[in-house]
Amino acid sequence: FSREFLAESRSAFGEHILSGDIANAGALIVSILPGGAESAPLWGG
Repeated sequence: FSREFLAESRSAFGEHILSGDIANAGALIVSILPGGAESAPLWGG
């Protein structure tokens, strides 16, 4: 991943956490992990 992509993901993750949107924060994490789409149901996505 590019440094810019990681920085954007990190700030988006922080915004989700601050707004209490844990499901979206979790979905963001799995979306950037290898095979993330297959893991999405674990996060309720």
